[in-house]
Amino acid sequence: MESATTILGEQLRQFVKVTCTAYNTKETPSEVAARARRQGKQKGNATGPSESSGPKKKELNLSTYKLHALGHYVETIRRFGTTESYSTQTVCFKIY
Repeated sequence: MESATTILGEQLRQFVKVTCTAYNTKETPSEVAARARRQGKQKGNATGPSESSGPKKKELNLSTYKLHALGHYVETIRRFGTTESYSTQTVCFKIY
């Protein structure tokens, strides 16, 4: 599993470097609308010129916690077992 995780990380970085740069990706219409709504709410606080309302360039973001944590999964599984073998639910014990 360690080598598979390493290979996955390498493949994701290669994908961003080669494949993603070959495509011009932009925000979806719903993302543009959501950004326009956010900017409208902040308009009273804005001091600079408003940004264009057209779609902005989008790139795949590998700097997320989910991808950062991949390297820790193997050790966590070794230490605690697979996720179906325990619960993260908090428990409150009452002592009488």
